[in-house]
Amino acid sequence: MSGCEDDHITVKDGMRFESTQGDLHSPYVLGAQTIIVVARTKGPLDGWSLVASDPNVIRLSNPEQSGSFILSAQCEAVGVGTTDLQLLDGDGHVRATRTIEVKAPDWITLVPADHRLVMGPDSPNLPVFNPNEVIHLVNANSVTFRVRYYAGATLLHGNKAVTLETSDSGLVGDSETTYQNNEGEWITLTPEALGTYDLKVGVPGGTMQPFSVTILSADAVDHLGLVAQDTKDLKTGERFYLLARAYDDEHFELFGAPFDWTIDDPDVEPPKDREDLLQLPYKDFWADYYHVTVTSGEASVDRYIHMKDGRVTTSATCSTAPASGFLPLLLALAGILLVWRRKQRA
Repeated sequence: MSGCEDDHITVKDGMRFESTQGDLHSPYVLGAQTIIVVARTKGPLDGWSLVASDPNVIRLSNPEQSGSFILSAQCEAVGVGTTDLQLLDGDGHVRATRTIEVKAPDWITLVPADHRLVMGPDSPNLPVFNPNEVIHLVNANSVTFRVRYYAGATLLHGNKAVTLETSDSGLVGDSETTYQNNEGEWITLTPEALGTYDLKVGVPGGTMQPFSVTILSADAVDHLGLVAQDTKDLKTGERFYLLARAYDDEHFELFGAPFDWTIDDPDVEPPKDREDLLQLPYKDFWADYYHVTVTSGEASVDRYIHMKDGRVTTSATCSTAPASGFLPLLLALAGILLVWRRKQRA
């Protein structure tokens, strides 16, 4: 932002990412498509326009004005380099400038979407797959993965930049740009037959090294795990997720396994289609808990889901110890009851 520009102007793109802040998510990945939105809180934008100083880096199209104070245009990252996005007034004067960089990705990673939702996008415990690593699927449910682009160690932003190619009809791949209310690039893999397949992810300028996908039968599931969503400051009635995880006998995680859920609360419906996510309402009382059992074939896991201070934890045993605020009250009531009994005996 230059020092003489209108400080009542904001410039944003249409991307939303939890791990980044700011109005524009530069650098963009080559091929990314988004919308640029300009808003002015002091004075109209009638007759104003958006231009790129280098149209070989980003291409702007379909300008549209919404009322007098909002201007937008479609943006596509068409070339590698750096350009200035300029807002011009009706006289052609530059009233705001933003710098946008576009890079071609060197490599990508795939992160399972349900794990990302429950564990958080920046959790160090997230399973992250690099090219040439093996992704194990169970021949049951489709699995969605988040695509993350990198140029060296730099994370690139954007969507609509990938094409998919699989080595055989036993694995079907599809890409979409929105999932779980968060804009980004997502790949959904649907297993059709047992075997090992190459998943090739193409991007503008080339094809990444392939991922290897092995599809196994449901009886490959050896043991299970259960993870509660990483939450804080939940209120009564707000929802949170449990994630069921399946593993083979070599401790490789298996994605897309079918799960059967049993829960001791009649008001909670188990997931349809035997999915890996269960959604539960938070209960803000020290004695409240859920007893959940998950099975997949011969494997099962049994856990108690505890809720306290807006957070959720799991354990293998039931513990209804009161919160610290209740303990003094209970001790006081016990003391009163003891005195009353002594008086009655007297």
